[in-house]
Formats: sequence, C-alpha cells, structure tokens
Amino acid sequence: MPELVREHLNPAFLYDVLMPILVIALAAYIGKKLDSFLARSFAKNRLTILGSGQNSTPSTLEIIVLSMKGLPVNLCVGVALYWFVRFSTLPESVEKLITCLIFTNIVYTITRTIARAAAQIVDINTRVDSAPNVKNSILVNCVRFSIYIVGTLTVLEYYQISIAPFIAALGVGGMAVALGLQDTMANFFSGFHMLLSRQLKVGEYISLSSGETGRITDITLRYTSIMTADGNDILIPNAKLASAVITNFNRPSPETAIIIPVGVSYASDLTLVESVSKDLTRQAMAELGFPLISEPVVRFSSLGDSSINFNLIVKTDRLDSQSLIRHTIIRNIITRFREENIEIPFPVRQIIH
Repeated sequence: MPELVREHLNPAFLYDVLMPILVIALAAYIGKKLDSFLARSFAKNRLTILGSGQNSTPSTLEIIVLSMKGLPVNLCVGVALYWFVRFSTLPESVEKLITCLIFTNIVYTITRTIARAAAQIVDINTRVDSAPNVKNSILVNCVRFSIYIVGTLTVLEYYQISIAPFIAALGVGGMAVALGLQDTMANFFSGFHMLLSRQLKVGEYISLSSGETGRITDITLRYTSIMTADGNDILIPNAKLASAVITNFNRPSPETAIIIPVGVSYASDLTLVESVSKDLTRQAMAELGFPLISEPVVRFSSLGDSSINFNLIVKTDRLDSQSLIRHTIIRNIITRFREENIEIPFPVRQIIH
C-alpha cells in the first residue's frame, strides 16, 4: 500500500488531479468574496442608491445588484472549469460533456439574473408607489417565463438540437388548450389587456358598480384580488372586471375628500364653529399620524328645521383609512363642541294620541 501511494504521489498526479481541484476551489472562494463585496457595497451605499432613503421602492441599480446574487460564484467556477478542460488531457467525449455543462451553467446563471431584474422592474412599473407590498403575478410570471424560454432555446441551439418540432407541437397543443380553456384564456387576456392599457395598476384603490370596494393586491391568470377595508380578499374574474364600471380613487390623483355632515344650533357663533371644526380636524390627523394635504374646509350648506347644517371636508391620500379618519374626527367634534358649549341639536317630535 505505501508503494501504491508513493506511485501516485508524483508531480504528474499532483498537476493533473490536485491542481484543477485547487483552482476550482480558489475560483469558488473568489466568486464568494466578490458576491459578499457586492452585497456589502450595496448595503453601504443604499441611501445613495435610493436617493433620499425614504422611498421604499427600489431603484434600478438596487434591483440589478440584488439580482446578481450568486452570479460571481457561478461565473468564476465556470471559468475555472473551462481552464481545467482547456489544459487537461481528458478524453474528447468527457471534454465536450464538461464544456456543454459549463455553457449551460453560465447561460442559466445569466438568464436567472436577467429574469429576476426584469420581473422586478415590470412589477414596480405596473403598481402604484404607495402600495409596495402588493404583487403583479400575471405580468411578472409572463416576463420571467419568456426570458427562461429564450435561455432554454439558446442552450438547445448550442447543443444543435432542432427546435422546429417543439414549436410545431406548441402550436398544435396551444390550439387544443385554447379551445378547452376558453374561460381561462378570456380571463388571461382581459387581465393582460387591463395592465398593458394602464387602465388599472396593482395597488390602486377601486370601487365596482356592484358594490365591492378595496385595493387591488394581485392580478393573476384568472382572477384579480381585491382586499377590502376589513381585511377580506375578493376574487373577481378578470373578464368581469374588464367589463365592469369602476371608480378608481387613485386617478387622476390619489387624493380623496372625506365629507362629514354636521349640524349646530341657530344660537351658535358660526365663526367659532368654523374655527373649532378646522382645529379639531388638524388634531385628529396629527393624532393618527396622517399628513394634511390641504387645510380642512367648512362649508355651510343649508338651514334645517332645527340646525344650521355644514360639511366638514378633509382631503387625504389614505384611502384605506377613511373610516378611521371619520371616526376620529366625529369623536373630536363631540368632545370639542361640548367644551366650547356648541350645541348639536336633535329634532323633537310630539306624538299626539
């Protein structure tokens, strides 16, 4: 046994076997260090990349850096393997197999990086900036799938495998699938059309003529998911949504006006009523931590049987929080009006038997 070991521990063995292993291990180590360097540099300069640092939407540079995770390792190992094949004395069949594997690995790595970046860019540009936690499944999946198809065709072309039979099979199979899944295809193309025509964006707050109101959280192959104010999901087929009458609260501006009708007695000082109403509205918005888009507005509207009626108008972009804003302001109205001795009358009815 010692003689066998000494026989193999010669310079030729060390060069042909151990040297490639060491080179590949060193390449993997260098790739890992490059990957870590990119991650550290990105974390260090994140505020610069994002501009002010207050916007939660990632920039294009941020997307590219995040998508490159793992790319340096695969590329460095691929280069080391190519060196090993280029300068080794392997059989031709083995050399060709390893070369094909190297090419496949590099194409897959680059395709994955491009697919990640493209999918993220498409997702950001098809949803509103104020809703970063929503997703756009239909377009993101289509973009990702298309890029992976291109990568697969590139590998098949390198292997000199004809893709004509695959295209013919896809054409025939596609017609059969389209005939068997007409409703699904109608929903798919309806959702695709809505997004491409920019009629709707994921993250927008909408109301349907049928009564459903909420924020669009996802558009999938068949359904559009709408989350209501009470946290429930409503799934609406894309074809029905495309033909529905929709009120989009995000367009032309995400601002909306909350109108709160109030009535005060005829003995009230209207100047004081107007001043107090505006002040308590400011306090309510500060209490909730919501910014005021503009100053609250008081508009006296009518002279009622027992009260002077007015509307308190508050503009906000917090569409999901309208009920909470209305609740807080009404609570503050009752409290402040009692402190200021402003009476909110109620009708008195006398019943005669």
